[in-house]
Amino acid sequence: MDPWVVARVGAELERDWRGAWVQGAWASPDWGAVVRLRAPGRTGLLMLAAGPRTVGVGLVERRPAAPPRPPALAAYLRAHAVGGRLEGVRWGRFDRVLELALRRADDGCSLVWETAGRRPLLAVLDPSGRVRAVQGERPRPGLSPGQPYEPPPVPAGRVLPDRADPGELERWVARGEPLERVLFGVAPGLARELRARMGRKGPAAALGELLAAYGRPGPLWEYEDGLSAVEREGAAPVAVWASALEGAGRWLGARMEGPEAPAEGGVPDVRRWRRRVERRIRNIEEDLARLPDPAELRRLADALAAGLHRVARGADTAVLPDPWGGGEVEVPLDPGRSPADNLERLYRRAAKAERARQILAERLAAARAEFEGAAADGGPPPAAPPRPDPGGRPFARYVSSDGWPIWVGRNGRENDRLLREARPWDLWLHARDAPGAHVLIRKPGREARCPDRTLREAAGLAALRSRRSGEGTVEVIVVEAGRVRKPKGAGPGRVVVHGEETVRVRPGWGSPKPATK
Repeated sequence: MDPWVVARVGAELERDWRGAWVQGAWASPDWGAVVRLRAPGRTGLLMLAAGPRTVGVGLVERRPAAPPRPPALAAYLRAHAVGGRLEGVRWGRFDRVLELALRRADDGCSLVWETAGRRPLLAVLDPSGRVRAVQGERPRPGLSPGQPYEPPPVPAGRVLPDRADPGELERWVARGEPLERVLFGVAPGLARELRARMGRKGPAAALGELLAAYGRPGPLWEYEDGLSAVEREGAAPVAVWASALEGAGRWLGARMEGPEAPAEGGVPDVRRWRRRVERRIRNIEEDLARLPDPAELRRLADALAAGLHRVARGADTAVLPDPWGGGEVEVPLDPGRSPADNLERLYRRAAKAERARQILAERLAAARAEFEGAAADGGPPPAAPPRPDPGGRPFARYVSSDGWPIWVGRNGRENDRLLREARPWDLWLHARDAPGAHVLIRKPGREARCPDRTLREAAGLAALRSRRSGEGTVEVIVVEAGRVRKPKGAGPGRVVVHGEETVRVRPGWGSPKPATK
């Protein structure tokens, strides 16, 4: 979850759940913390995931199993927060930090969810702001019980988005500077969207649109590389949720489930698998039902195109002749856009709705076929494809969906050999800030351009073969092999990289096939 998503979830939590009763609290180093909230007419399980499997905040359907003996963080919450109310919610300024103020009549505390650094953590603070309990692997320096809590600082060299100069922003793009490495809190997906909007609208307008979406309740979009609080123009989302809290919770729940645990004899639990696939089918059907009708959008767009000369700038609606069936049709407009911009936006929305409907229909058909085929065979399909047989050759070898070779080192020695056998123009990939496999895309020539799907499939392998494989999405370094060197005396697999770019993917993204020869 990037800071835009965190702020959107926090804003909805502040709006809809402030004043709710705190009825229970659980925690575990394996998954984070869950707080049960009770508001008039509804109950919610608020999960603050900060474990090795995934990271995020949202309302989940059920909480994971808690350890028999509650950790210190859960014990403190039960002693000082349960029975009180959610007094308020704050989020870090363009940072992945969320703080819940939990108060009782004579007591209280604050629960801080922080994933700004390399390792996610949870901390509980007393009313004076001092840390009382910390949960997480090796918390950052200065964050220990008894000390005043200080939020993580802005890294040197980064600029807060609301302080960025549009002219300087344009110069960064012209120089090829990755915006996610300059603007604090801007993730790679949001940086790509910002660059695309700058090309059409200019830096000031594009940045203004992104800043207008920060810290406000609203929908969430899920794309292949994760959640977004900003709709990406020209990209079909996997799912769209009107409620940010519920959407983030469903996204978390899908990642917390993971592969099914085998029963006795190594056979997966069929009932759990059946419930999971049925839930996936139900979710896809709900997403299809929420999509706008592309035919209706095209009807409105055609009516606006035929009567564009009759529409005044600044109008919020226009009643125009219906070109599809006679009579008249009311076309809603954005008064901040020109009539021509509104027309282009309507056609673009219709095209996106058509693409999204097609993608969801294909996924629904695949899920139903998986369910029906497994039912006919008497059980679920294998949980994962078999690893390629190396046949005595070095590296695990795959072929991407575009037919490009991908090599994956399986240990430190193979990682070193991979770099020695790489040509300067080959692409080298590795999960950022985590031990893992070196991955190489073998380019057919110096001038060959790697397809985007091949790049993402190789990045998915690098994320899958790293210590961060349990996270929802992983940031992966991509660089030409000629920009990677091994320092003299460095241990196996240790290298120095310069001039790298990054891509964020889910571990195991795509469908590269094991090489057969």
